[in-house]
Order: sequence, then C-alpha cells, then structure tokens
Amino acid sequence: MLGNRKVAALCLSKVHLTTCNELVAALNESLKKINYGLLVLNTCSDLYHKDSVSKGESSVFELLRNDIIDVIIIYEEQLKHEEILNSIIKNAKDDGVPVIIIGNQHDGHVNVTFDYEAGFAEMVRHVITVHKPKKLHYMNGMRNNEFSENRLNVFKSVLDEYDIPFSDDMVSYGDFWSIPAREATIKLIESGNVPDAMICANDSMAIAVCNAFKDYGYNIPEDVIVTGFDGIEDIYYAEPRVSSSMCSYPELAEQIANIIPDVFSGKLTEGSFYAVPKLQLMQSCGCSDEVGFNISKHLNQKGNNLNQYLGEERVLAEISAKIQSCETIEEVSEKLKRSVIFDMCFMLNMECIDKTINPLVSKTNNKFGDSLYVIMDTDYVDNFTPYEFPAKDIVPNLGEMLDRGCAVIFTALSFLDVPLGYACFHYHNYAIQNYYKIPQTVTALNNAIGGFRNMRYQHHLREQIEELYKFDSLTGLYNRGGFAKAYKHLTNNEDCLVTVVLADLDGLKFINDNFGHGEGDVAISTVAAALRHACPPQALCVRFGGDEMLAVIAGDCDETEIRNRLNDFINARNAEYEKPYEISASVGIYASQNAGELDFEELIKISDKLMYEEKQLKKKLREERKNNR
Repeated sequence: MLGNRKVAALCLSKVHLTTCNELVAALNESLKKINYGLLVLNTCSDLYHKDSVSKGESSVFELLRNDIIDVIIIYEEQLKHEEILNSIIKNAKDDGVPVIIIGNQHDGHVNVTFDYEAGFAEMVRHVITVHKPKKLHYMNGMRNNEFSENRLNVFKSVLDEYDIPFSDDMVSYGDFWSIPAREATIKLIESGNVPDAMICANDSMAIAVCNAFKDYGYNIPEDVIVTGFDGIEDIYYAEPRVSSSMCSYPELAEQIANIIPDVFSGKLTEGSFYAVPKLQLMQSCGCSDEVGFNISKHLNQKGNNLNQYLGEERVLAEISAKIQSCETIEEVSEKLKRSVIFDMCFMLNMECIDKTINPLVSKTNNKFGDSLYVIMDTDYVDNFTPYEFPAKDIVPNLGEMLDRGCAVIFTALSFLDVPLGYACFHYHNYAIQNYYKIPQTVTALNNAIGGFRNMRYQHHLREQIEELYKFDSLTGLYNRGGFAKAYKHLTNNEDCLVTVVLADLDGLKFINDNFGHGEGDVAISTVAAALRHACPPQALCVRFGGDEMLAVIAGDCDETEIRNRLNDFINARNAEYEKPYEISASVGIYASQNAGELDFEELIKISDKLMYEEKQLKKKLREERKNNR
C-alpha cells in the first residue's frame, strides 16, 4: 500500500502485444475506480521454453514486495513457465498476499478467465440457427490437444442440441495455424466433400480457409460460410472480413475489480469467474458488417508507428554504442539524456558501478542488492544527476506515478543472464507505439550497460596486469619500468625538492656462494624492506639492479634520520634471524633543489657515483680496522 492507495501487481510477459496492452489499459482504468494503483511486472520474452528463461529476465518478479503490493494478478496465458508461476504463488502465500489468476482453473485459488467454451458454443449456435447450413464442417486445431478437444466437444454438444448427427468426417485438423489449415481445406475441396459452412477453432485458420476456397473459385460467404474465433486484429484486414468472437478485456477487468475487495479482505479465497467472448459478426458468415473499422486509417497509423519504431531503433543503437565506450556512470547518464526516451526511470545494481566486479558473475544475495543506482529519471532529465537509492522503495516517486493514474511497468535489465537492475516505464497513456518501445529500449540498455561493464572490467584487468608488471616480485618495490613512469609523474613539478636514497646490499656474492641463492634473496628482501621502512610512505622505491635499491623522495626530509632508520631496521632483522652471516647495506643520499634538472639517465649516474663513494668509504674503514689489529 502506498499512502491511501492499495496496489495490485500484474505479472505477465510481452506487454507490448496488442492483447496485453488492452488488458493493462482496461485493468488500470477499472482499478482506479476502487482506488488501486497498478504495477506491471513484465518480461520481454514469453518464458514458454524453459531453456529460454534467464535469471536476469525473470528477476523482475523479485519486486513482488508484500510491504507495497496488496494483491497479485497473474496472466497465466502470457506467463507459461510453470516453475516461475508456482514460485510467484508460493511466495505470495508465504507473504500473505492474495493471488488472482487469469487463465486456467487452479483449485484453491481465485480464477478469472474468458469462458471460451461458452463463446465458441455461441458462434456454433449462430451459424446453425441464423444461416442454417445443410453441410457443416469443423476445422479443429491439433490432435490430442487440450484446447482442440475442448472445442471439439463444444461443437459436438451444440450439434446434439439441434439433433444434428456428428461424424468424424465433419472434422479436419489445421493445427491452429495457416499452412496446415490451408492444406486441410484443399484436401477437403479435392475430395469433393465441400461444405456450405466451415466453423474454425481460431481466426488464423479461418483466414487461411477463406483464401483456399477463393483460390479454387468459391465465393465467401455465398458458396461457403466461414467463421473464426479469438478476435485477432488480422480478421479486419481479410477479404472478406472474418466473423469471430471477441474477448472483451474491459469486461474481464471489471470482473477482477469487482472481486478484489473480497479477495483482499479474505472473504473470497477460491472460485472461478468468467467473461464470455462476444460475437463479432462480419462478412464471412453473410452477416452485415457493422464494425466500422477504417482499414486505411488503421494501416496509416501502423505505418507511422513502424517508421517511428525504426527511427528510434537507429537512435537507440547509436546511444548504446556510445554508452559502451563511457568511462563513468555519469557519462552513461549524459548519453541517455540525449536519446529518445521519455516517461522512464532506470535503476542499476551497485555492482554495475564497481568496475572491479566480474560482469559475468553476480555477488549479491538477491537479484538487485540493498541499494540501486538511479542512472536516469526522465521526470527530472534537465537537472538530473545519478544517485544511490534504497532498493526497498523499488523506484523513486512511485506514489506520485500511481497518483497520476499511470500503469507503472517494470522490466528487468540483464546481460548474459546476469541481472543489471530494471527499467520503469510510466507512460501517461496506453498508446501501443509506446508499449512497442519497452522491449526496444530494454534490449538497447541491456547491450549498452553490459558492454559498458565489460569494457570497464577489461580496463580494470589491464590495470591489474600493469600493476603486476610495475613491481619486482621478490621485494615488492617498483621494477625499472614501473619506476620510470612513476618518476616521470613525480617530476612534473620542476620546482619540487627531490632526495635520492640508494641502498646497496653488501657482500651478496659471498652470501650466495657460501649459503645459497635462497639466503641471498632473504638478504635482498631485508634491504628492500629497510629502505621502504626508512623512507616516507609517498617515496618511490625501486629495485634498480640485483642488489641495488633506490628511493626518490619529493619534498623535505631528514637524511640522517633516513640513514639511521634503515640501519636500525637491518640490525633488528639480523638479531631476529640469527643468520651465520650479517646483512648490511651501503647507503648514499643525494638531494636536488630542482626535480626538473634530473632525467632518468642522470639519476642512474648520480646513484652510481653515490654508491661508489659509499663502497670506497666502507672498504677504507675495513682496511683501517684490519691494519689496527
């Protein structure tokens, strides 16, 4: 519940289909009358085949939150995956949220559906009583199919009402589709067993039957009456227009709105409620066509919609390509501002913002995480800046959208089966061209954000690899290549004071020859650690050669303190290790008042000179001690 308004959630797929668009429009208008808002949870594919279901796309149903949603409506005909259907029902039961199912009858639940059997029976009765055919034939769907068998039984039952004998040769099978229906009709014609009335189990077959008869010289309806069922849009474009039976979504929506209060209060927990399809009588059965359907106007609108769709498809493709090359989510948001989107809001998982997370693996405990990142809200597009948003609230300003009377449609965003977040569409009307845009926009966003994440993650991996190659594996100090880049950045400020510290391990050959190279590595690592310990944290430390370590310090520093800290560190390690040899290092320190006067090669020369002086001094001291013994 949001404010004083209760909320119903409609679960379906392919909201962009004409039938789904009509259901959403009718249901939202009916629910507004009883002070309910409508959320639509939509998937762009129909989820019919189990292997086509993705965790990413079906994650939209995780938005069925019991603290916001008061009743769930499932359009089963458009949500055909049994596992998902059962999961929604079970979770709703666990959360105490009532469920209404549009479609097949489910024991123990409230069901609302079209009474297809009653509607089909009415069509058969119309043909028999009004047109009085002498030779009746029925074009059924698939053999051994539940819907086919039901409609065949209705056909038989109505024949029995009028004492018309039934025989198997009165039935052909068109598999609910055009080509098989045409083939079955031609077979019937060539057999010489031509009826004067053909009742078809759906409209697609009825149109094919009409065309087959006309191709063989028969006139519709003068020679053969033909009727369909379901009321698809194509019947208005057929020649002649095909009589059918229409499923009234406003009537279905009124049924749902009428029972919701009792369902919500718990007074109604199971039962079936029906809306009977209405006859739409037109030319193919010989009835006068009073529909008033303007084909020219309708086709012109479809052409305009197609041109608009293709234009927006091109723009979205360009925007998607540009987004994939963005470096930040703020850049992504800016690109979206200049696209063809409106009445939309996009939320991303926080994982999408973190370039260090593998885009092929989701780490969140739920599909969307605890927080989302709003990357675009077209209500505030002029001054919009991306921001973090608590996932529990689903979408910013949801109450305001519902107060405007919008049906708020959610569709998950995903890329390669990984949830990215979701898109929210809140169109101010039910124009079908807007609903066409939903899968179009979602596909573009999936590719854009998926590509954006992949590019950023690849860049992150390259940075990691570069980091690995910057450092010496034994000491953890910069290697020469890594140091050269860092030093170049350091000396951009030519007025900067720079101090160079060189530490050279004494007697490495002696240690290697007498105790092994493993002990030599210990000695090298100790001097490297001592250098890092002695210098400030911001110092650049590099393993310059096999036993030479160098540090560059920007700014003021105490040379004596550095030398003492380095020697104290080595002495402490000697005491700790108790090795049969002593680790020591020669240290040379050089300071320059102007970093710009030093390039890399000059630094090497100065370092060599410093070390030579230090080594010579130590050698002289050792000889003096030896002579004094």
